[in-house]
Parts: sequence; C-alpha cells; structure tokens
Amino acid sequence: MEFIPAGEIIGEAHQVRTVKIKQSPQLPDGEYSFVDTYCVDPECDCRKTMIQVMHNGKLVSVINYGWESATFYENWMGGSSKNI
Repeated sequence: MEFIPAGEIIGEAHQVRTVKIKQSPQLPDGEYSFVDTYCVDPECDCRKTMIQVMHNGKLVSVINYGWESATFYENWMGGSSKNI
C-alpha cells in the first residue's frame, strides 16, 4: 500500500490543519500539522486514512482511521481482531 498526501490527489482545494501549542505539560511548544494521506493502490480497498502529525516540520506520530465497521476490517485482514 502506498499512501500519499490528500493535497497531491485533490490539489489546491485541500487544506492542512495546523494548531499552535504553548505551555502544555504534555507536549513541546510549537506548530502541529495534520496531513491526511490516502492509499493510491488500485488493487487495495483498505478504506482508511493515515493522518501524519508533524511537529515543526518533523513527523512525530501517525493516526490510523478507518470508517468501516470492525467486522469489515476483520474480514479484510482475514481474521478476528482478537487474533491481530
């Protein structure tokens, strides 16, 4: 699976959300951007996005989000979530 930023698919209409954090006890100060990426493999039907969290231009986390039911992903992966 190859995931690319939505902006490369949608173009200029796409927006990257950015928040500025200051004086948080849990997070370093700075800008956090959320870049949504999607699979471009025509053979894949994963039905999810991976959101890259960037802090001051550096990748610090990835959030996986699927919009189908747990049963869909269990079938797609070929087993129960209890086995994954």
